[in-house]
Amino acid sequence: MNNAKHGLLKYSTNYTQVRILFAIFDITGVPVVDTQVAQTLLEITKAIRLLGAQAILVGIRPEVAQTLVGLHVSLDSMTTYADLQEAIVTLLRRAGWQTVNRV
Repeated sequence: MNNAKHGLLKYSTNYTQVRILFAIFDITGVPVVDTQVAQTLLEITKAIRLLGAQAILVGIRPEVAQTLVGLHVSLDSMTTYADLQEAIVTLLRRAGWQTVNRV
């Protein structure tokens, strides 16, 4: 999660140049989340919200979801989606864009 904290610093620096509305965290490949990782994720979410953006979490595996519940981690401050595609399509539609399903 050191990379996440570094990314937040970079994000907050870039935020002053361009207003960012969303920060999407894709944890699809993350096999395990422990207390430290969950705490760091919540800290980053708070910082993002203070900057006026919305934190979005995608790709939560069933095992990770069970761990988060077991650790009593509340993700109420984040919007969650099953996968990255669902998040992007939803955000684009919310912004007024039309999306097309391709076969």
